[in-house]
Amino acid sequence: MTPVLALAASDLRQRRLLLAASALLGLFALGAPLLPSLPAGQPGELRAATALLLLAVWTPLLALIAGATALAGEMADRRLGFYLARPLSTWKIWAGKMGAAVLLPLLAGALVVLPAALAGDFRATHGSGGAKGGWAVGLWLLTMLGLVLFAHAAAIALRSRRAWLLLDLGALAVAAVLVNRALWVFVRELVPDAAGAGASALAALVLAALLAAGAIAVDRGRGEPAGAHRALSLTLWPPVLAGALGLLLFARWVVDAPLGSVKEPRVWTPAGAGTWVTVSGRAAHRFGYQPRFLFDTASGRAVKTGVGWPSWPVFAADASHAVWLTQAKKFALSEVWTLDLAREDAHPQRSPIEFTGWPQWLELSPRGGRLAVLRRTASSSSASGTGASSPPRGAIPRRRSKGSASRQKAACGSSRSTAEHSEPGSTCGTSRSAGTSSRGAGSTSRTHACSGS
Repeated sequence: MTPVLALAASDLRQRRLLLAASALLGLFALGAPLLPSLPAGQPGELRAATALLLLAVWTPLLALIAGATALAGEMADRRLGFYLARPLSTWKIWAGKMGAAVLLPLLAGALVVLPAALAGDFRATHGSGGAKGGWAVGLWLLTMLGLVLFAHAAAIALRSRRAWLLLDLGALAVAAVLVNRALWVFVRELVPDAAGAGASALAALVLAALLAAGAIAVDRGRGEPAGAHRALSLTLWPPVLAGALGLLLFARWVVDAPLGSVKEPRVWTPAGAGTWVTVSGRAAHRFGYQPRFLFDTASGRAVKTGVGWPSWPVFAADASHAVWLTQAKKFALSEVWTLDLAREDAHPQRSPIEFTGWPQWLELSPRGGRLAVLRRTASSSSASGTGASSPPRGAIPRRRSKGSASRQKAACGSSRSTAEHSEPGSTCGTSRSAGTSSRGAGSTSRTHACSGS
């Protein structure tokens, strides 16, 4: 037996009680239908569900324990010299110890699901599984590997009790901010395929960085905790930070698709838009991204307004302004964006107006000074609403609260106005009009108006 296998076998023998506990959990899942406290149902489905639940809870816990105790304790207590006194390289020591740490949750997971699998419960409940079953098993294997490597790196950093831990926390915070911004771009622009591809690439990079950092920490540290922690940090964080920044740049590249990249564009010419049209379609080589543009046929100017759905822009009758909705940072809200079409250097501007959900209808007043929004109540099957007469131009309300009511000032150019509102999450005035319902009278619709004077 090679030294690596001998070390791995020795570690697994020391943790045989955990494997025995895993076998008992598998037998517990097999007898789950006999428990009176569980709901009645198909015995096979109940056994399979219990086994999968135990697998999801037990094996991650074992992976964290195995990774944290594989080498960090021996390095902190300076007991690694016992292995170094033998004709063993640090790479072989690391490979044997970490190999046992990875094998422990895998063997435990197999013991948990084995009784239910031998009883045919998974085949009867989920069929042969096919590609989905293979993806699930692969994801579980990678998750166990990642948890072991993460616990190993975290244990080295925590046990060293050095100032390098502050560097680790700072680098982790920066990476988290970059990843969060990238994922928000994917969510806002509705490109799940790009998000999946980018996240998978980053996860693979992080796994490789953890693998290399753990091995180099053991090799450079050689039983000295401070040296091992320093080597770990210097090896781990540069590729992780570069990967997080790369994910953000990749997200920006996906959503910065130009108008010329749109294949088979759909063109919509709304009333009152003047020379402006709305163009949307799937962008080439952008993971299914479907951007939406405002395009001026007279000047050739194109302005990106987001994705091709769920809200199309509406225009003022004098073609001075356009307004549309986009996803707000809070998933339950949508926010209003506006563009001054009369200015060639204008860019889309986010207004402080937010709505709960997505209104069914938007309309701008003839000169762009008032925005009407119609939403159905929960009990109505159809609704209608109207706004008041149009004031001079002014389309960007600003919110200010006073007492229990709020007043908003809207400004565009030099004109200003105020409007009362009582609708939560909106800075628009609210009026009620009678609506029709499949249940008869009693349902209403709401019309919100943002006005200038």
